[in-house]
This record gives sequence, C-alpha cells and structure tokens, in this order.
Amino acid sequence: MITRKEIIDLLEKQSLVVEPLLDIDSQIGSFTISLRMGTKFLNIGKTTGINSTEIGNPVVLEPYTGILTASLETIKLTTYLAGLITLRSAFQNLGLMMNSSFIDPGYQGKITFNLFNISSQSIQLFAGQRIVLLALFELKEPTHYPIEKYTFQIGPSFSKLYESQEFVKLRNFISHKAEKITTKPKIDSDFKGVLRDLLIATDSQEKGRLLERFMRDAISTIKGLKILDFNARLLAEEIDIIVQNNVPEGFWRTIGSPIVVECKNWTKKVGSKEISILSDKMKSISSDVKLGLLVAPNGVSGNWKSNAILKIREKRQQGIYIVVLVKEDLEKIATGTHTSKIIEKKFEKLFLI
Repeated sequence: MITRKEIIDLLEKQSLVVEPLLDIDSQIGSFTISLRMGTKFLNIGKTTGINSTEIGNPVVLEPYTGILTASLETIKLTTYLAGLITLRSAFQNLGLMMNSSFIDPGYQGKITFNLFNISSQSIQLFAGQRIVLLALFELKEPTHYPIEKYTFQIGPSFSKLYESQEFVKLRNFISHKAEKITTKPKIDSDFKGVLRDLLIATDSQEKGRLLERFMRDAISTIKGLKILDFNARLLAEEIDIIVQNNVPEGFWRTIGSPIVVECKNWTKKVGSKEISILSDKMKSISSDVKLGLLVAPNGVSGNWKSNAILKIREKRQQGIYIVVLVKEDLEKIATGTHTSKIIEKKFEKLFLI
C-alpha cells in the first residue's frame, strides 16, 4: 500500500493526478486520499435522469434510498498503480453504506460510487464534501489490461453491465445448461387438478395440505432434487419441506443444500415478519442453507424500500436468498412450464430488488 509520503512524491512527479486537490493536509492521510462528492447524481431504482446541484448544496437521502454519484476530483493512475475506494467511517456511523470497489491500473476519470441510507432517518450530504477514501497499491510490474466501459468517466451514468459480451455469453451458457435439467419421466400428480382443488377449497387446513402436495410434486420433477422430509418438526419450529440439492448444472450449483420450502396459503400478502421467521429457520438448520422457497399465492407486501420486499432485499445482501412463488407461478407449473425454469427466473430477479 502506498504511504502519505509516496502519494505526495507521485503527485509531484505527475505519476498520479488528482484534480482539483484543494488541501493536501486535509485530503491526504497516512495512506489514503479523501475524495469529495460531486455535483451530479442518479437516484437508484429510478429512471428520472441525472440530477445536478451546486457546491455546498445539500443532497438528502431518505431512509432506505440510494444514489449513484461521482467524485468531484478527476484522477489518473499509471499502469503500475491500482486503487480501492471505501466510505469514510464518519458517514458509516450515520447509517450510510457504500460498496467498496477497485480502480483499475491506468484508469482516468472521475470515481463513481453508490451511497445507500440503511437507517430509518434522513441523511443530509453536501456536494463538495469529503466522503470517500482512495487507497493506492503499487503493482510489481505495469499492466495494460484493457478497461473500456468506464474509462474517462465525467459523472455518474447508468450501468453498462448489459453491454458486456461476456454477460451475454454467460446467460447463453446458463440457459444451455438449464435445458439439461430434465423432468423425471413419471410423477404421480395431476397439477391442474390439485391446483383447481386448492383454489376452490374453503377449509384452511385442506388448502395448506393441497399447497404442500403441489410443491412436493413440483419439486420432484427436477432431476437432482430430493425431498428429505416434510412437515418436519425440529427443536423449535416446523418446516414444511426440506429438499436435498444435488443438481450439478446451472444456478443450482451455487445455492447450496438443503433448500427450505415454506407454504403460506393466506388470503392476504405475506409480511416482513414471516420473511424473518423463514430466514431464522434456514439458519437453524445449517449455515449451508442459502435458498428458501416461500410459496405465497397472494404475494408479499411492500416494495424495495419497505416491508417484506425490503426484508428480502436485506437478506439477499446477507447471502440468504428467498424466492417467492405466487399464484401465477403455480399456474405456469400446472400448464407445463418447468419448475426449475420458474425458480431460476425468480432467483435472478432477486438481484433487481
């Protein structure tokens, strides 16, 4: 890691450029450079375009919202310097969160970063305020690895993830692999009939029994999944279905084993409390449990910043993935869509919450 003295030497030799560097004493620490928040930002989760303000003006982050912004400074690294940005601890103490990221050798432009308010109170930031720290690392030898998409950034911009040919190739690869997860040839279940009986049943216990039967049969169509137990009574709770995952293909390889399935055939939407309960059940079984299937025909409450959907997003950030199957998903299964494809698609959508 580059020290304060080495940073100053690099600046003097123009091997490192940080402009404007207003105050060396306050902006250069023992091994980091403080960067200021710029005047332009995007509201994360919205498509209203880039917002602008003036130096010294406040930018207010409401609870559970985020922005994408860029540093006031423009930097230029040589091909033997790499960087890492992180949020100043003073802002972390307020409830602000930022995903640290690496800066490639040879990078030129402003540094973009996202800021999330994970507290229940509004947070006021100011354009021109020192907000992130840049640490620098010296490589043993120069690198000329191409960085095409984000070089010469002049401000925040929408993600270019979907422009990547690698991303396209990866999706094609996963889709090809998913096709190999074939349905087992003989399943003694009439999905349409069970779903019909479920929808017209008036007794809550009968509805629950039919929903669990539907899901057991649907899971049994996926080659490599095995139902270990259902209505399983553990020390402190009951779990509807526990599934062993031995699928060698596609996204299934990444989600661990076992898988927990909970069925909630309520007439109302499932709330955040039930998401927390399901998460606790998953943890109680094993630290290897990463995927929980919540079957809730009427869906879950809230949005990306409130109630159950917010809780699902928070759990996803902790590495716990809760996939919700609603009535429309059950109908697709009953009409012939492969259960594996439905679950995989819903899993991918978790990362858009």
